[in-house]
Amino acid sequence: MAEMWVNFGPQHPFTHGLWRLKVKVDGETVTDVEPTIGYLHRGVEKIAENRTWHQFIPYNDRLCYVASIAWSEGYVSSVEKLMEIELPERAKYLRTIAFELQRIASHFVWLAAYSIDLGNFTAMLFAVREREFILDLLARLTGHRMTYNYPRFGGVARDAPIGWTDRLVRNLNRVERKMRDFIDLMVENETFLRRVRGVGVLPQSK
Repeated sequence: MAEMWVNFGPQHPFTHGLWRLKVKVDGETVTDVEPTIGYLHRGVEKIAENRTWHQFIPYNDRLCYVASIAWSEGYVSSVEKLMEIELPERAKYLRTIAFELQRIASHFVWLAAYSIDLGNFTAMLFAVREREFILDLLARLTGHRMTYNYPRFGGVARDAPIGWTDRLVRNLNRVERKMRDFIDLMVENETFLRRVRGVGVLPQSK
């Protein structure tokens, strides 16, 4: 079969409007890719010029809804280093816990998207279900399910509410138990394995 070029995006469902891929394929084998990025540019640097240091914190959350707290942390911690601000110990712990919860929630997003792309609808539903238990914790801690506006220069916006740590342990224990579902549906599922085994493997020379 002759090689051909195929366009993905920026409007293609696969790219979510973030980029364009010009893909060269030989049958079902990708032989070359020409990416074009920058479709998500929002001019935030220019916006920052017209905001105070504190006013710009929530803008960072909106750069990426999947892991929004990581973006605001990058901004806040950079300013803290410039100003030589030392965080209180409790604020360090609260930030770290919030970041780790966000990381888990973001992993469930890619797992859900990956599952549905491979036709595993049940695994997608399970990933979305477990993500809700993580978002519940973040909502109770920060006041928001997404775009949290939680880090502050020198600390965090608010302390953990009463009873939150008990819920944290309970929800995380539940999510850990439910990870067995993904092993059954993916890692040990022969139908799923046949769809991914040997796909996307690059030779060592590449």
